[in-house]
Amino acid sequence: MKILFLHTAPPPKIKNTDAVFNEISLIKDKVEFEDIYLLPLKTPTSLYPRFLYGLHNISEIIEKESAVDICHIFSPFLYFFPILNFLKKPIIYSALSSDRSSVNSAKCRALARIIVSNRRSAHYLETRGLNNVTIIKPGIKFDRTQTKIKDTYVNDGPLKIILASAPWTKNQIKSKGIVSLLQVAKSENIYLTIVLRGHLEREIKKLIGDFNAEANVKIINGEINVPVLMQEHHAVVLLSEESAIVKSYPHSLIEGLSVGVPVIVSDTIAMADTVQENGLGVVVDGIEHQSLLTALRSLRTHYEEHVEKISKFDLSIFSAQKFVNSTMKIYEQVLSERK
Repeated sequence: MKILFLHTAPPPKIKNTDAVFNEISLIKDKVEFEDIYLLPLKTPTSLYPRFLYGLHNISEIIEKESAVDICHIFSPFLYFFPILNFLKKPIIYSALSSDRSSVNSAKCRALARIIVSNRRSAHYLETRGLNNVTIIKPGIKFDRTQTKIKDTYVNDGPLKIILASAPWTKNQIKSKGIVSLLQVAKSENIYLTIVLRGHLEREIKKLIGDFNAEANVKIINGEINVPVLMQEHHAVVLLSEESAIVKSYPHSLIEGLSVGVPVIVSDTIAMADTVQENGLGVVVDGIEHQSLLTALRSLRTHYEEHVEKISKFDLSIFSAQKFVNSTMKIYEQVLSERK
């Protein structure tokens, strides 16, 4: 079995810092493959028109497609790129966020499968008349030898928070809640660690200076063992004012749970449903200031309760093996339907 992986983002500058590429690498261990990058730029941007993705290397795409069994595209949003009209092999589409703005139901019915990770997205797509939707949770290789939180939170003491899903673009500095976090860092006695991926260090350092928050914020910009770093923190945060720019189940939040760290997450992110249902942390209304303050104060008050509930939560739903097995099963089904 040979798969053509169609990427809507360039490869990460720093190895192993992009959750989507990490998941794809799990699949690559099981299949033959080719890679195509639909964005002709080395840096992610929201300014490049979606309808142009892949058209710069259409001849290469057609050539590579002729030698594979399945095309598998990974995109934050379920947008039917015009380049897909040129493909003849079955197309599997992994829609990584719960964004709803770009769904073309007529075009998407022609896809062999649409893979989403959450009930929100699946329900919405089904209401649009799409019956080719499958839910597959993300997959992570957990380090079974790693320990839990080393630095226990003390009531009313400093709250150490880590943001490990860094922004890709300048616009995301605000839309991923970094401005909101800096606004409350000093007043709420928060010590924030921001893990970057080779982008935007200068811009974020300037912003930290603008808020006079240098004593409360640390930046790490390089390859690092994130779960080990999380053991030195009390919570992991990921905020977003819109669903399209964040995976429905961000790896950083799952990694936080794996070491017993409560999460702070926006309600725009589908994982907020799991967090709220299971008491795994607190949920914020987008990146709204007052809602963030309320969530932080609630986290302090109920911290031990969240830690206890995390200890009982079944993280095996995010295992790498389940993710790979489910994906391989879809590949086999799609191929059998072609016969």
